[in-house]
Amino acid sequence: MHLFGHAGGAGYGDVPNAHMAYSNALIGGDPQTPVLYAKPGQPFRTHILLPTGGSRGTTFQLDGHVWSVNPFQSEKSDTGGYPMGTPGVGSVRFGYNPMSMYIGARESILPAAHFSFMHPSAGGSNAIPGDYLYRDYGAYGNTSGLWGLLRVTNEAEPAPPAQ
Repeated sequence: MHLFGHAGGAGYGDVPNAHMAYSNALIGGDPQTPVLYAKPGQPFRTHILLPTGGSRGTTFQLDGHVWSVNPFQSEKSDTGGYPMGTPGVGSVRFGYNPMSMYIGARESILPAAHFSFMHPSAGGSNAIPGDYLYRDYGAYGNTSGLWGLLRVTNEAEPAPPAQ
C-alpha cells in the first residue's frame, strides 16, 4: 500500500484535515500523548530514552528550542581531572557549558540509548508562551504517536484524572 501522496483515498495526501494533525480542535481538548508544562523563561530538562525497539533509530525534535550538545561543566581542581585527579575522565556535573554547540534535534536515539538535555529557557530565547511540538522527526514514528506537547504557560499544571 502506498501511504504518501494521493493514492486513491489510501494515502496521507488524501486526508482532508491533515494540516490539523496536532490541533486540539479535532478532539476538543488535549491530545492523548503527553503534555509537559513549564513556565515561560524557566530552565528545564528533558531525558530521552529508548529502552527497546527495532532497527530504526529516532530523532527527537522540540520546536522553538535549542539545547547544548554537551551540557556538562568543566571540572576545576588542582589535580586536573575528575574524580580525584583521574586523567581522561570528563565532567559529570550537569550545567551550562559555554563551549558547547547548541542543537534543536538529537538523532541516533536507538535501543538502550539515553540522553539528557538542559534547556535554558522554556518558550525559546524570547520565552514565548504557547504549545511547542516535540516529536520523532521521522514520518513513521510521528504517525505512530511518538509526539507530544510542551505547554509553556504561567497557568498551573492540571491535576491528573482520577483512575
